[in-house]
Amino acid sequence: MLPQAIFITSSILFSPILPLLAIKGKKIKEKMPNLPDAGPPYSSPQQDDNGLRILGLGESTISGVGVAKMDQSITAYIARRLEEQLNQSVRWEVVARSGYTAQQVREELVPKISDTNYDLLVIGLGGNDTFKLTSPNRWKKNLHLLLKDLRQMGLTAPIVFMNVPPVHEFPIFPWYLKLILGRLVRLHGYELQNVVRRHEDVYYIKEKVFLEDMKRKVPYPTRTRDYFSDGVHPSELTYRLWGEDIADYILSKGVL
Repeated sequence: MLPQAIFITSSILFSPILPLLAIKGKKIKEKMPNLPDAGPPYSSPQQDDNGLRILGLGESTISGVGVAKMDQSITAYIARRLEEQLNQSVRWEVVARSGYTAQQVREELVPKISDTNYDLLVIGLGGNDTFKLTSPNRWKKNLHLLLKDLRQMGLTAPIVFMNVPPVHEFPIFPWYLKLILGRLVRLHGYELQNVVRRHEDVYYIKEKVFLEDMKRKVPYPTRTRDYFSDGVHPSELTYRLWGEDIADYILSKGVL
């Protein structure tokens, strides 16, 4: 089915309806609440020099849009889960900005990483490249350049790319945008798999994020809106569940 998805998505990206899709997407985005990145603290309070250190880098899924403080963000929940499972102190830091594409993260955020002495780097990207209809080839090129820059600056830690955000689940989008953006997400995920194969000690969590899977993990009744802060960005509940899944993946693959 993937070649068919590639053909359909590519046809859309280069078709006359592309400007219409862009206009529709822009109108929907204008209606969304302009939520800020999560506030401080931007790093964990632990000062144990013998513990592990992880850095979260990327777009709004890392910058904590949808929650008030960064210690409610996905990076913090990944660290807590690892700390719990490893019985070891895990310190976290975040360098992220809402609305950024892979190219913007590489050009504007990577230079802000002041230290390279981390044990793990978690990258969250893909949502904005999907919303902005970044072509698969451009997406792939920017990922290669991002990884190259991180290694050249001396960051030798394992790198884990989070699942590409589940655009197909966002309740704010009409069905036709869910269909088109969902196909593009799938194609971006396919290219990301190819990218990580060409880089040492780099991982990608390719399993899709499904809302129903999250609901089954919660021991009390929930509604779809409980998992979104504004129809697009995660709520704290989603950050916690998603972060725990990412930490479990890291442990199961022996990344650390």
